Amino acid sequence: MNASWSDYLPVLRDLDALSHRPILIGRMAMVCFGSEQLTQDMDLVTPDFPAVIDTLYRNDFRVIRGKSTGADGTVAYQVYDTGTQARYAIGLHDKKSLRSIHSESGAELDIWLEPRVPYAELLADSREVDLGGILLRVPSARNMIRLKELALLDDPSREPKDRWDINFLQEFLRKLP
Repeated sequence: MNASWSDYLPVLRDLDALSHRPILIGRMAMVCFGSEQLTQDMDLVTPDFPAVIDTLYRNDFRVIRGKSTGADGTVAYQVYDTGTQARYAIGLHDKKSLRSIHSESGAELDIWLEPRVPYAELLADSREVDLGGILLRVPSARNMIRLKELALLDDPSREPKDRWDINFLQEFLRKLP
């Protein structure tokens, strides 16, 4: 994957122009608390799925419907060809999140519509950060801990990295005045 921050900028600008105030979560948000642990994807929470899907497709991201790994380790993604197909399938399956991939670079962007901590609650206890000229919201450290703990309940295989993130955030909070 040859993804870079520039792959995400057009989507983030379009979402900002639509006043969809995405909230950055996951490892990229951890950087805003001083972590140097990086990730290969971006995770956002947003209140409006249909507009987000249209924005993704306008910016060369495609919603993933499945993936397979070949015997040689090569990963192949099956994607919805149009935003209309993606919106229909997501509505049909009552999905709470979607994974998308940039059609050229392979940058992955995960969108959460209904995270275990509601959007309104995350937004109310968040702060604005400037990331490359784009203003994004980042949840409080306490809400980041809650998200990480809930993710661990859903998928215990996340233990090593999410436990590290939780410990890092708890230490961050201990250092606050």
